[in-house]
Formats: sequence, structure tokens, C-alpha cells
Amino acid sequence: MAFTRITDAELKGKGVIGQPDVPGLSSLEMQKSVEQVVREVAIPGTNRLIGELEAEGGAASLGSAVPAGDGVTELPAGTPHTLQGVLAAMMKLLAGFIARRDNPHKVTAAQTGAYTRTETEAAISKRVVEIGSSDMTKAVYDPKNSGIDVTIQAYAHTRSGTVNNFTGSGLNGRVKLTAAIQSGDTFAVNGQRVTAYMGTEDAAAAMAGKALAGKVLTFVISGSTMVFAGTGAATAAQGAKADAAMPRSGGTFTGSITAPEIVGDAISSLGTLKTLNGDLWLASTKNYRIGSNTASGYNLSKSPGGLRVQDSAGNLKEVMASNVAGASSLRYKHDVNDMEEKTALALLKMRPVTFEYNPERQDPGIKYGLIAEELYAVDSTCVYNDPDGQPEGINYTMLIPQLIKLAQMQQKEIDALRQANADSAPREEEVYPDAL
Repeated sequence: MAFTRITDAELKGKGVIGQPDVPGLSSLEMQKSVEQVVREVAIPGTNRLIGELEAEGGAASLGSAVPAGDGVTELPAGTPHTLQGVLAAMMKLLAGFIARRDNPHKVTAAQTGAYTRTETEAAISKRVVEIGSSDMTKAVYDPKNSGIDVTIQAYAHTRSGTVNNFTGSGLNGRVKLTAAIQSGDTFAVNGQRVTAYMGTEDAAAAMAGKALAGKVLTFVISGSTMVFAGTGAATAAQGAKADAAMPRSGGTFTGSITAPEIVGDAISSLGTLKTLNGDLWLASTKNYRIGSNTASGYNLSKSPGGLRVQDSAGNLKEVMASNVAGASSLRYKHDVNDMEEKTALALLKMRPVTFEYNPERQDPGIKYGLIAEELYAVDSTCVYNDPDGQPEGINYTMLIPQLIKLAQMQQKEIDALRQANADSAPREEEVYPDAL
């Protein structure tokens, strides 16, 4: 059925629009004329629509008719052909589908991304094989069911006195040492004394003197024997050779030590350190030595203030040189500028002094010089400091360019004064005006 619509014919002549321009109506008649469309057209039309919706078949007019069934999704017979009736029946049908477990829509595993039965059985079979492989692996590598004895287990290390105790379980251990091993130490596993080796050597002797605290070592326990795995331990034969060449304490040095020759800042061809007439030489293409092969040779020694030498009588002497030169070519320099006058004038603020060195310098007699701390306050460029940053010495060669600059400045002033004096001197005719 179709719903009945309000037409133009029903509205014709109704309401104020149907009155003449000057209706000449009373107030009551005007009120009735205004409400005529509502009372005579709108209200009856609305009531008619409600009735049509409530009538049998009204739901079909809205597209909610009881659908034709497919044997599965059709609504039950006797469902009212009203809007409410159809909706109620559909909700009941949906609830029934939700409660079903017999897959009424024939949804497949592939549609949901799940394993099919065949795929599930194959996965189960594969897992069974894997479990069996683990059992077979265990049968090969652990046939006696030793468990942790065939795997590396973590042990704890403590050192009490000279006893190193390792606490844990299993025949294969891994331990982080909490202290260094000393020569003569003994070893115990879970409180039981064991004999410990590193390779074929006594473990304590092989590890003694090495910084092993905090290092991780592995070991194997066999009965009352403990064997460490490690590298870098000197063998007994190597130790004997080392002692023969350079004794650990006392004795005489024999043989040669091969060392690189030092040329400037570079390391050149190999040379050999050896003794020569009681002196130590570096034998190579260029010979460097400490001392002299003469009976009255000198020994190098460090003393406050720099390098000094000690003669055969035990007297310290300053290091002397007849020709000391520094690299001064322009090709070794950059940012070359004329020295500022104020730099040279700083010399005038310096305090030359006479002094004597303290007894530990072993250099008696009056000396001339400057005080490093005072010069540092005037011009720190000429002062070098000790490792603690305190003024230590003076680079007197740095003062020479300042002296030259100051001399040039003073000479310039002298030349200017001479010229001014010459310009102001009276001419001869002015001194003796009547001479002619």
C-alpha cells in the first residue's frame, strides 16, 4: 500500500489565502480562517498517515515488509507486517544465530585466517618431531643424564688468607675473580681442597702477578683436580729464559734488548741497547749515549730547575753547550708580526736581582737573574710552569728580542733628540751678527 499525501486541491481556498484582499471578517471569523489549514488539512492528514502505518502492510510502505525467506534467514510465519513487528522478529532471529554453534553460514578456516584441520595436524606432528630431536640431542651429548655437569655453571670466588674458594655446582665452571691470585695460594671447591693447574703449570704460580681481579675464568673439575683455561701464562721454560736475560731481582744483565731508534719525534730503524765500557749506548745508525767511555765521565741526573750532570768527583754542573740553535726559519712560522712597543717596555718593569741557590742545588756563589714569580706577573710568556702550574723557570732567550726592540725604540728617540738639537742650534751669523 502507498501512504496518502496532502494535495494542493485540499489546500485550495483554505485559510487566509482564500479570502479577498479586504475580507471584512470579524475577529472570530479571522481566527477560524487562520486555523482552517491546520484543522481541516494538516491534522486530518497526519492522523490518516498514522493509521496507515499502524495498518497491516504499513511496514512494507517503509521498506520493512517481512522479507521473502531463504529457509535460513526468513522471519517466522505470522510475523506482523508492521514496522515494530518486523523489527522485533529480526532481533529474535539475530539472537538465535548468535547462540548457534553449527556454523550456519559455512565460514571456512581460510576466511578467518585460522589453521585448517590438515594444517593443525601437520603443526602438531612437526612439534612432536622437534621434541623428539631434543631427546636425541640429549642422548648424544648427555647420555648419562649428567645435567648441569655438562654445561658451564656460574661459580662464586672468595679469598681468605691464601685460600681461594670457589662455590657452585657442576664440573664446568665460570667465575669472576674477586681478588688477584698470589704465588703460594691454595684452591678449594665448596670447601674441599683441590690441586689447581693452568695448562700444565701450577695455577697460583702461573697467575701470580697478573691483574686478574674482576676477570672471568673458566675451569674444569675432575675429582680433586681443578684445571683453569687461560692464555698468556708464561711457561716454566719461558720464565727461565726471562730470568737469564733480565733477572727479576739482583744479578747481572746479559744479552741485548732490541729497541727502536728515536730520530726527532719519529721512530726509525731498530737499534740495540748494550753496555760499552760501563756506559749505556744505543747502537744503531746514529749513536746516542748516557755517560762517557772515559775514566772521568759524567752521569746524568735530574735536579730542581732542569738537567744537570755530575762529574767523577760528585759535583753537579750545569749543562753547557757552545752552540745552541732553535728552528728560526720563516718556513717554520706563521702569523709573523712586528713586536708591539708595550711588549718591549715590559722589560723596564722587571727586577734584576743577585742571589744564591739553596744548598740542595749544589751550585754555590752569587748569581744574576730574575725571579720567575715576579716575571710571571709582568710577562708570563717568558715563564714556564711546573706540573702544578706554579712558575718554575725562565726562558731567558725570549728576553733577547724584547731587548732588541727596546734598543731600537731608544735609538729612535736618541736620533730624534739629535735632530731636534741640530735644528734648534743658532747659525754662525746669528751668534756673531757683526762679524762681517
